[in-house]
Amino acid sequence: MRLARASLVAQTFASETYEDAPTQARIWLPQRSRWIKGHIQTWLVLMRDPRRALQQMGFVAFLSAQFSLGASILAPLFHAPCFLFVLATFLIPGLELGRAGGFLLGAGLALGLFSGLAAPGRWSVIRVFAILTQPLYWPLHSCAAYLAIWELVKDPFFWAKTPHRPRAKESPEHCSTGSSASASPPA
Repeated sequence: MRLARASLVAQTFASETYEDAPTQARIWLPQRSRWIKGHIQTWLVLMRDPRRALQQMGFVAFLSAQFSLGASILAPLFHAPCFLFVLATFLIPGLELGRAGGFLLGAGLALGLFSGLAAPGRWSVIRVFAILTQPLYWPLHSCAAYLAIWELVKDPFFWAKTPHRPRAKESPEHCSTGSSASASPPA
């Protein structure tokens, strides 16, 4: 946001990480809540003086910041309640989504499926499983978002550290930003 306010541009570059992503909820939850907490704090700083931020960034960059930060903050807050409501419509006779709710549910599921299919990376059984079970994963983000808000109020300067394990050197798997076709695993 500071770069945008200074009329500078940020770009991505081909990069790899050789650390495994968290595979346990007790590690994943604090990491994700830390990220969401950072998004909330960044947005709050940006919005201290929205008129000034708009003037400095320009309309398109300001609007982009609202959508990117706003989505990363608001969407997780609604995943679990929406999931529970949809679940309730299957369990409680007479409770239904309606035409608009059905459309929104279908659109959300289709968007999630499309984003999973379009994402760069190697195809595997695990990736297909992850794409198909994504709607069950989204409500976990709600837990992280609620924790982020709690921590922001209770201890705004606390940052939960995430333990990382480096990947084995002989492992052919690697993670890439997907920003460059030239990104390849180390020799």
